Amino acid sequence: MAKHKSATEVTVVTEEKSLLQQWVDKHWIKAAGLGVVIAGFVLFNQFQNQSEKKAMGDRWNGLLAAEGDLDKVKAAAAAIEDPTLKTWGSALIAQEALLAEETAAAANALKDVAANPDHFLNSTAFGIQTDDGLVSPAAYAQKNLAAQVEWDAANSDKFANPDPAEGSKKAIMHTSEGDIELTFYGAESPKHVENFLKLAGEGFYDGTLFHRVVNNGRMDIVQGGDPNSKEEDVTKWGQGGPGYTQAGEKNDLIHDIGYLSAAMPSGSQESSGSQFFFTVGRTHFLDGRHTIFAKITGGMDVVTKIHEAPIRDADPEAGTQNVPVDPVSITSIDIL
Repeated sequence: MAKHKSATEVTVVTEEKSLLQQWVDKHWIKAAGLGVVIAGFVLFNQFQNQSEKKAMGDRWNGLLAAEGDLDKVKAAAAAIEDPTLKTWGSALIAQEALLAEETAAAANALKDVAANPDHFLNSTAFGIQTDDGLVSPAAYAQKNLAAQVEWDAANSDKFANPDPAEGSKKAIMHTSEGDIELTFYGAESPKHVENFLKLAGEGFYDGTLFHRVVNNGRMDIVQGGDPNSKEEDVTKWGQGGPGYTQAGEKNDLIHDIGYLSAAMPSGSQESSGSQFFFTVGRTHFLDGRHTIFAKITGGMDVVTKIHEAPIRDADPEAGTQNVPVDPVSITSIDIL
């Protein structure tokens, strides 16, 4: 079946690591620390399902169904009365909060886990060996999180994109929701900038839709640039382009909030010839893989509004996931 091109597909390569990559690695270290907690969750769940499958299974359903959405996990956990299961809910809140980079919420959730000393997560039965000896899964996660918070505070000034050079080319993207101003990184991503401006000047983007909106706390983007989105057949959206791809351009720009980056065809090592996405949240796991080539210097409120629009019910078999109910269109692009 048709599948949408995704901006989330990444490969892992071994090379000398920059300070930024070290930062990304450290974020995944703390996520991995929670992974130990969740692994314990799975083991315990399997045990419970074997011993009292029906009784316990029904009580887990709300949490399991909510996983992947921080707000839904919080709501599901708040509705739980059973102390043991409520502590599992706190562990899941911590996991989702870390993935959403809400460190304070993760720390508070781990405190709630620690508040139940008799819980499986606070036992060393499935403990982790550290320099300080054998510690419980919850203690291990708390230690990793504390180390990460300290490291982030000491290095917070090192991770910010420079503004595009003075005199850089600009464009105004006119949409059905308002205007978005883009300022291009001509020195850092010259080929991507040249390609985008060429297509925009030819009217290639006129009438296309922002066909894909991902808004899940883990990844927050608005994707457009597909000529197929002019067609009514939604199953073809996300598969189109100008008939070519383009080689990625490595630079030191990071996927912070408010940038324009090139999408990638599924399974490809190159950038799409036309599709792009705006970053509405921090998506640093895309750094070094996708090419950033512009900064949003006006109309971020328009991008945010597009990002917050209602999404259609997913139909994975048809490849229609993350599709807005009423997609916003690009009416024209003026190059300044």
